[in-house]
Amino acid sequence: MNSQLQQFLFNGDQFIKATLFKVEDASISLLWLLKLALAFLIITILSTLLKRLLKQRLLLKLGMSQGHRETISTLLSYGAGSLRFVIALQANGLNLAPLAVAVGGLGLGLALVCKRLPRT
Repeated sequence: MNSQLQQFLFNGDQFIKATLFKVEDASISLLWLLKLALAFLIITILSTLLKRLLKQRLLLKLGMSQGHRETISTLLSYGAGSLRFVIALQANGLNLAPLAVAVGGLGLGLALVCKRLPRT
């Protein structure tokens, strides 16, 4: 009975750590996806807490209106959450450097379009 349990645990460990697919140098496994999902859950909770802290405590003491507090707290919590998501992806071995060029070009194109919108 004990050897069957050991065999089951060994097979389960191999199943969780088995490579599903590869992205450049990173091997994506079920364990990798579970760790990333847990990190994203924690990051989302931290971003929500940051927004609540900013809106109900820090920005309230500055005497800002409700609309300004909501806007500033939302933008800062989204920015901090996005930065944490990128850090979590890179900490788990996913290289995001090739995406930087594409996102930079997209941002530049969007800025140019927004600049020309009032003229048309």
